[in-house]
Amino acid sequence: MSLPETGELPVCRTQGPLGFNDQGDPNTLTCMGDTVGSTGIGDLGDPNTAVVSPSPTAGPSKARLDAIEAKYNEMIRNARGRGYHVAADNLHDYLYSHLNDKALDLKWLRTFLSFQDACDRLHGYYEQMIDRVLKQKVEPLGSPYRYAFSDHFEASVDPCVTKYVAVDVELVYASGTSMIRTNGSFEFGQVQVNNIIEIKGTVSFVWEDDYDFHSGKTEYIPNFGMVSDEDALLMVKYRGAKPYAMYSRWKEAFKGLALDNGGGFVFDLYRFPFEWTTIDE
Repeated sequence: MSLPETGELPVCRTQGPLGFNDQGDPNTLTCMGDTVGSTGIGDLGDPNTAVVSPSPTAGPSKARLDAIEAKYNEMIRNARGRGYHVAADNLHDYLYSHLNDKALDLKWLRTFLSFQDACDRLHGYYEQMIDRVLKQKVEPLGSPYRYAFSDHFEASVDPCVTKYVAVDVELVYASGTSMIRTNGSFEFGQVQVNNIIEIKGTVSFVWEDDYDFHSGKTEYIPNFGMVSDEDALLMVKYRGAKPYAMYSRWKEAFKGLALDNGGGFVFDLYRFPFEWTTIDE
């Protein structure tokens, strides 16, 4: 959760809310769990003579858990000091809020290039689909028939792709790789006298990601070095931390016009550009 100094970019990995590596960095370190002690009986069998011996079944000491919790709270303070309040809030909520799910602000998500790129790709998928249907289903001029159809697409949001990682830093730490899923319904209007047809539609968007950690994973946090996910899992087991689902839901309206150029209906994007408008957040 600590954020990079000037010129220092996050080292990403493939899972978890703090950072990702879309290629799976072979140099990523895996931190083994600490070996902890348990109380045993002395060599002479004297029940009053206790010695400390290693045991793989004993839990971590209170001091160890206190140190982990203090480290995470320092990460939170570090993030807030850099203005990365959502990333800080997400880690705080994991540790203390016991949430099942949490809505993130769409306006905040849209400040990240990797998120907007995923939305643009989804717009493109629907526009290509409309173009294919348009060539097959338009009725003759004057027909009262209106053709309705629907489809669904999804796209990943990956702020650790090289072209994004330097500018989408907070999203790397607040979420990492996530997914947008959509369902869209569209309708072709009647062909008008000037051989223009109107296409309207509505698409429901759901962005979602789990704020959680994974055994065996580590990541580099500036100012804190390599941090093992095992620490976060210990917070769940012994200190009441809890993973939760993050989401954002909204709807967008689509409007487009196509005209018959003599060889069938096509989009004339110079005169009739597509319109995507957020109608519900």
